[in-house]
Amino acid sequence: MRRILFGACDIAHCSAATLFLKTEQQTLVFSQRTSDDELPSFEIPIYDQNGAANENYVVVYAAVHNQTVLIDDVYNETRFDLSGTKLFSEESGFRTVSMLTVPLSPREGEVIGLIQLLNAKDPETDEVIPFPPDIVGFVEALAAQSAVALENQNLLEAQKMLIDSLIKLIAGAIDAKSHYTGGHCARVPELAI
Repeated sequence: MRRILFGACDIAHCSAATLFLKTEQQTLVFSQRTSDDELPSFEIPIYDQNGAANENYVVVYAAVHNQTVLIDDVYNETRFDLSGTKLFSEESGFRTVSMLTVPLSPREGEVIGLIQLLNAKDPETDEVIPFPPDIVGFVEALAAQSAVALENQNLLEAQKMLIDSLIKLIAGAIDAKSHYTGGHCARVPELAI
């Protein structure tokens, strides 16, 4: 995940980036940042209590609609509630101006996360500029490949858990089969350790 984030930051030539992951509870969590500061512990709910999409937030809008959101100037943006971004800018001293939010969607499926890039920089002057349209396509391609890689990693983790559960199930069945050898499968690993 760190490689994905820093790769996107390099491609877009921007100051900072954040990776959000979608949880099973339909929230977005901060997973990685390019800065070394502590990640926020709160989760961003995708839906409110009434079940409506919480589209006031850029990341939620991008996740729900599976669309890239490009903001040239955070302080002149009216479509979204960017008070959290502005507060972070005030507290950290890192003034966010331009923003690019790209969903991670493997194989045109459900969004599993988002990459949010902040402050595109002019390669020659290093001044903060809006994200160039040609860079957006590169970041979207990287996000698509990253989403497939993350999904593959999640599938491998699930497969490992399935195999472990199957082994425990078989061991439990063997132990339960005979009262003479019962507990053998539980004792052997303990003795080995």
